[in-house]
Formats: sequence, structure tokens, C-alpha cells
Amino acid sequence: MTKHKNYFVDFTQFNSPKLVYVGNSDAIMAYGHGTVNIEIRINNKWEKHHLTEVWYVPDISRNLFSISQILKKGFKFQASKDECSLLRDHRVRMKGVRTAHGLYALEMRVLHPEISAEVCVASADQSLQLWHERLCHQNKAHVRDVLRKYQIKSDVKDSKICDGCCYGKQCRRPFGTRKQRATTPGDLINIDVCGPMQQQSLGGAKFYVCFKDDFTKFRRVFFMQSKSEVSKYLKTFLNEAKNAGNMVKEVLSDGGGEVINSTVKSILEKFGISSRMSMPYTPQQNGAAERENRTIVECARSIIYAANLPFKLWAEAVNTSVYVLNRTGPTSVKDKSPCELWFSKEVISIDHLRVFGTECFVHVLQQKRRKWDTKRVPMEFLLATVVKKMVIGYG
Repeated sequence: MTKHKNYFVDFTQFNSPKLVYVGNSDAIMAYGHGTVNIEIRINNKWEKHHLTEVWYVPDISRNLFSISQILKKGFKFQASKDECSLLRDHRVRMKGVRTAHGLYALEMRVLHPEISAEVCVASADQSLQLWHERLCHQNKAHVRDVLRKYQIKSDVKDSKICDGCCYGKQCRRPFGTRKQRATTPGDLINIDVCGPMQQQSLGGAKFYVCFKDDFTKFRRVFFMQSKSEVSKYLKTFLNEAKNAGNMVKEVLSDGGGEVINSTVKSILEKFGISSRMSMPYTPQQNGAAERENRTIVECARSIIYAANLPFKLWAEAVNTSVYVLNRTGPTSVKDKSPCELWFSKEVISIDHLRVFGTECFVHVLQQKRRKWDTKRVPMEFLLATVVKKMVIGYG
């Protein structure tokens, strides 16, 4: 068994994941099996062989070799205090030495294929709480729906109270919902500005503006040093919407000066977009944007508190929350994510998502290190993006 996808030269996914019970009686999932090319050291020489029926188990801590399975193939196993041997036809085929942990380490090494087999399975965790944290502390009932969509097994009986949510979320009873909703992407865009924050972000921002599509629930945020930048980012968002094939027809705002001014009016007229604003002191009329800011801030606050990270990372936490919500948040269409509806795409993968603030190791580019410097540095994981194929860390 191995957790390394890149070991396989061929791979077959199981029809349904199989349970594997590990030493502490926990159950983890195996998703398929395949062939791995190896070299075995015999009499100080390395001989090429291959292992078949190697199981892919993403959550296993180390590569494991099954003695019971090899015995079924006609091998004999011999062990002493310090070493072990596998024999067939009275000949030693493989040897191993005993480690400090009481296991035998086989004298074997993997031959990495030039082109590894495609292993496209979503990693599963038995803990609903872990996926709750990976999905930026969204409602656990919705997290269950997301896991069901991606056929990821989890402990549905998980009733753990989340400390991050206790610190990050509290609300009043909601106002009534609007009876008429948008029916296509771009019908109505809700705009709201959040800030000023009590501390600048790492990039110097004190505000962010959120544009949220009423039908798809897709949201786009931009970070700003002042509210006067709203007009610049409005134009950017409208161009992005056009490139995605969505024609914006109407925008709804709270009537703030940063949205109601000649520059914004000129941009909306150029794009042929009508503007509507809520009545003064009644933010409930722009409830979608107000709730969206609450949702984003609560997600961001929860993941910052849960990871015990400084508040100056609020922009990174907001960015991560929006990224996750766009891929997993609820929409007007069952079993469709905001990204899938906004960009008219098929199912978008979430198996690259990890918990905000967990320890990771970042490779140091050759140009950034000297001869004897280490090739990696420890950081806190913030976000892994699929579009730009990169990981964002803090340290």
C-alpha cells in the first residue's frame, strides 16, 4: 500500500472505496490498485522487478508491504531479531532490516515512471470536521451535501462543536427572503464594500469590494486601500463577466458614495447596465450582499482563529474563503457549484483543498538559495489554486 500517486505505471480504480484498518483501529480508504516498478537489493546488487496489486491509500503514513499476501504467492517468510527474508525456491528474493519502530524496512526502492498513471480519485477523510475546516467552516449539513456530490466518505454522525465557528460566527434572526430571484447568470449583481478593517493586510489593503451574482452565487472580491477604487474594480469585474460569457443586466448596491458617483454611472451606461439601490438605513433590501459579506467574514474569521494566525492575514483568509465558496457553496441549482454555473463548466475538483494554516513545506528555487542552503522552508498553508497551479504559503 502507498499514498504516492506518482508511483503507479498503471492504475485501476475500485468500483467503490475499500476500508483499510490501521494499527490504532481507525479505518482509512483505499481507492484503487496498480503496478509499481521497483529495484530490490540482493547480494549488494540492485535487480529490477515490479509489484502488482499495490493499493492506493492516500491517508496511510508510510508504504506497507503485506506478508500475508506475499505468502499466498508461494513465498516463505523468515525473521530474526535484526532482519527478515523472503524466500522462494530455496532462494532469498528480498531482505529487510528491523527499524527502531519495530518494523522491517525492506531493501527496496521505487523506480519512478517517466509518465505516471492517471490517478483521479478524491481523497476521503473519515472526519466530517476535517472537511468542515477544509471548506472554510461552511455549514456541516451543506458540507455533507458537497461530500455526497464528490462521493467522498465521511463520518456523518460527527457532532463535534467547532471552536473556530464558536469564535467566528454569531447572528440575529434573518429578514424575509425576496420572492423574485434572478434566473440566469448576470441578471443581477449585488455590490457591497466591507471595511475599513482594524489592521491593514499584508498588501496594504483596508477594504474589499464583493460582486456577487444573484443566480449562480459566484462571488468576486477585490482588495482596496480606499473606497475610491471601487469604480476601477467594477470595470474589471464587468470585463471578466463578459469574457466568461455572462452579460450583466443590473446591479444592486446600498447607495454609498463609492458606488453612486459619476465615474461608476459612466461605466454602467457604457455597458448598458441599470442600477438599483436600497433605501437609506435599510441594508436588508440589499440582503444578498450584506449576507455575503457576513458569510465571507465569518469563514475568514473562523479559519484565522482555528489556525491561530495573526489578523494581518485577513485578506488571505478572505481570498481563501471566496475560492472555496465558489467551488463548494450552495447555488440556485442542486448539485452545481457557483464556478460550474458561472463558467458553464462540468464538475470542478476539490481534492487539492487543504486546511488553512496547516504546516507545509515550500520548495526554494535554485536562484533563491546558495549551495548548501536547504531546498525547502516550513510555512503555513493558505491556498492552493488550480488555475495558476500554485500553493500560497505564509512564514
